[in-house]
Amino acid sequence: PDIPSRVCPCRRLVVLLVQEDTTGTPTGDFHPISSCPCRAYTSRCRGRLTRRPLLLPQKRPPPQAPLSSSVRIQDMKLELRRATAIDGPALAKVHVSSWREAYAGIVPSSHLRDCTVGFREKSFRESLASGGEETYVAEHSGKVVGFLTLGGCRDLDVDSCSTGEIWGIYVSPEWWRKGIGRYLCEQGEAILASRGYAFVKLWVLEANDQARAFYEAMGFECDGAIKQVNIGATLAVVRYQKRFDEESAVGINNSFQRT
Repeated sequence: PDIPSRVCPCRRLVVLLVQEDTTGTPTGDFHPISSCPCRAYTSRCRGRLTRRPLLLPQKRPPPQAPLSSSVRIQDMKLELRRATAIDGPALAKVHVSSWREAYAGIVPSSHLRDCTVGFREKSFRESLASGGEETYVAEHSGKVVGFLTLGGCRDLDVDSCSTGEIWGIYVSPEWWRKGIGRYLCEQGEAILASRGYAFVKLWVLEANDQARAFYEAMGFECDGAIKQVNIGATLAVVRYQKRFDEESAVGINNSFQRT
């Protein structure tokens, strides 16, 4: 109660303030030490990025995989199944459309134009046929509306035996904000937890505010890792992490286990 705070204009988060500089020396000015996904307030204190976010999200129930391979979300039935090389065209359409919508203004438009359905289809077919990727598709009335790719963590600085990774979650833009992304994320967590992983990590473009807000709402936190990638331009990506609890894998369907 005695810690000064301010409600963010978006009214989603109370931003804590502190009267000290980055060395901990008291000052006469208030600086934000936590940030809201809308970025009205940022985690910068005298030009130095503090650990973000310092506010812990509200405790959410552990992710649950359905007892069958189908689930109803907002009065629509979703089927979750393992993708095969035959799904290449559908995966490519979802991937390209979601990329162009989500990365507009972040990734150069020329690169987004060059990322064609034909190119991605070939890549998906080859990867799935060789077993190089473990991908699950979410179907509604026989149409692929989103997909999830996961596996062991590929980063060299973590223990791959205890850490899984969500490589990517993509949903067709026309199906956004219907709970499909949340469902796929929860399924990915449950699948990885059922294999004995204690942690899950994922990477997000630093400038992708929408994706970062989504994963933070799902209980992920930045672990401090950052790297540069070239996607038509050199862009920064930040790593998020979440720790599983003992109940995270409850209810996982055996058909989702990797063979």
